[in-house]
Amino acid sequence: MTTVGGAPEDDLFASGMQPGHLRIERDPTTDRHEVVPVPVALTLVDGQPLEVPVVLRTGTVLRAGDLEFSYVREQYADQGRPNGGRQAGEL
Repeated sequence: MTTVGGAPEDDLFASGMQPGHLRIERDPTTDRHEVVPVPVALTLVDGQPLEVPVVLRTGTVLRAGDLEFSYVREQYADQGRPNGGRQAGEL
């Protein structure tokens, strides 16, 4: 889990944010990253309030407090099945 917030113990410190404002979890079996709601902090994902965990895709925009973050991965990293990509070596 990676946390972003205004506390020294957060993995990424961002002034003006609540402690632990953003929580991003990685599923090691699928290498998917999800942003997880934190009850005391408002987070917007692509302009919508975060109410349930959301899988992050390249281009997803997170807004927390006065800050905006864009999630970016290499193209091949988040294009596999079931999201429309092909398996390695598949024609």
